[in-house]
Amino acid sequence: MDKHDLALQHAMKALILIQDEIVNRMSSEGDQTPPERLVVLSIAYHNIGVEYEFLKKYQQALNAYKKAVINAETHLSASNLMTVNMKDVYDKAIKKIAE
Repeated sequence: MDKHDLALQHAMKALILIQDEIVNRMSSEGDQTPPERLVVLSIAYHNIGVEYEFLKKYQQALNAYKKAVINAETHLSASNLMTVNMKDVYDKAIKKIAE
């Protein structure tokens, strides 16, 4: 197995783990998910996008990058540095794929 295929598997496992954590916290009575855990969700989507892009699976990469941006905008702000960086990566990926 290629190291990027393995990295993609790890990134997907991380996404599943953080999603499970968020769902469990939301279903607990009165428990709120800390904002920093929601940011980790953006990072997980971003990491998946990076690996898909490396593997030349461009549509999957764009989908993951878009989810990262939407989540970051929702839980941080559009002007937050992390959000801006993720948006920049997404925009560059769109241009790269269009070439």
